[in-house]
Amino acid sequence: MTRPAAVVTGAAAAIGRAVAELFAERGYGVVAVDLAEPPPADLARTPGIVPPAGDVAEEAVKEAAVRLTLDRFGSLGTVVLNAGIGGTPPLEAPGAVERFDRMVAVNLRGPGRRRDRADRVGVGAGRRPGRLGLQRDVTRHIRHR
Repeated sequence: MTRPAAVVTGAAAAIGRAVAELFAERGYGVVAVDLAEPPPADLARTPGIVPPAGDVAEEAVKEAAVRLTLDRFGSLGTVVLNAGIGGTPPLEAPGAVERFDRMVAVNLRGPGRRRDRADRVGVGAGRRPGRLGLQRDVTRHIRHR
């Protein structure tokens, strides 16, 4: 069965969770990716939401999320890149450089590579053009659905 579908990253809590739940309420199939392992039980029980755990800084997780969406729902028309981390300590603090590298991997490199993955499988192939939203675009995107 083909239905409108979305991938939402950073989906276990706060804005990401609200976006995933709203898409599901509006009839979308949602792959709601987050680091939380296991995924929150109530999110896993939400009709229309499949919540795999994974680190979106890893290429294999991004590939798997796109493939899972296509396999489960037959389409992928929307990707919401909500995952992000912050809070780096001063660079002279122990572990600060590693924390900074992780922040760059998730917040900067990750969205560009996630977009590339989505483009390769044809986000929006079918009746409507696809949408790719970063967190700052999410509320505008939802209001216009």
